[in-house]
Amino acid sequence: MPRRLIPEADAGGVFHLVSRVVDRRLIFEELECRFFLKLTRAYSEFGGIKVITWCIMGNHFHLLVRVPPGSRKAAMALGDGEVLRRISLIKSSTEFLRIQSEYDECETASQRARLLDSYRQRMGSIANLMKGVKQRFSRWFNKRHDRCGTLWEDRYHSVTIQGSQSDHGGLGYLPEIVAAYIDLNPVRAGLVSDAEEYRWSGYGTACQGGRQAIAGLRDLYGYGSSHSDPITEHRQRLKEEWEAFRRRSGSQAPHASPLPLLSRTQILGTEEFVTGLAGPTPAGRAKMTTGLGAMAARHEQDLASTKGRFVFLGRSCGSKTFGSSTSPTQEK
Repeated sequence: MPRRLIPEADAGGVFHLVSRVVDRRLIFEELECRFFLKLTRAYSEFGGIKVITWCIMGNHFHLLVRVPPGSRKAAMALGDGEVLRRISLIKSSTEFLRIQSEYDECETASQRARLLDSYRQRMGSIANLMKGVKQRFSRWFNKRHDRCGTLWEDRYHSVTIQGSQSDHGGLGYLPEIVAAYIDLNPVRAGLVSDAEEYRWSGYGTACQGGRQAIAGLRDLYGYGSSHSDPITEHRQRLKEEWEAFRRRSGSQAPHASPLPLLSRTQILGTEEFVTGLAGPTPAGRAKMTTGLGAMAARHEQDLASTKGRFVFLGRSCGSKTFGSSTSPTQEK
């Protein structure tokens, strides 16, 4: 598998992260979803990474996260007390007591720094976020179900998304439509008729009053946006993208998937943004990166031969209900 193209470690950015269960087995039931979210919250807070939205389906999950610029440098400057607090989020009580005891036994500042710097260096990294969450979940799941072996299809897929600071401080148009794509997963799969009905997504959780989910949407749209309520802002975006999706994909809309397109994409943004991260794109790397123009052109070719593909770039007001209720299925 080729290495993913991501910005330099301390540059920060917005990332869409996806991982699938091996053989696409349906493993995520209520208990699994709850434990997965618990781990995601713990490891994201440990790393200083902001979770914008998420969606857990039966056999895969999506995360949209933001790594603030300078996160690695900020982590190295954290006080010992804060580092220990963050360690307590990702360790069992027994493990944390051992680390605390080792810290208390250190006689010099340099000894304490050596002990805690190994944890500071793990912060601000999406690779460490995904590694921590997936490994811990795998161990828990395998023990609970008396199984062994790998649980995940591969490491994970990541897309670096071009963000921008608008006048109201939001992340910009592209993160908004990727967030809409993530929260519309259960609607496209026919599991619910309205995205707010799905419990295991960021938007569904926000609609139920989840503070962290609302904070994620606030980060997405900004504090001074035209709607005082970020849920209202996001619902409008969902309506626009769902209507654009239905216009482009016809009768197969509820079950269509953009995943074939996303799986070929590692950077989503303007050609200038893509070139800035990947450099001049040689023929050998053409399939690894895409700008909006190339992405749209390639997708239009796909539409000519295949119905039911999602289109990111359309914008139109939609109806109140996002989809029609059908028999439950998981998006492939």
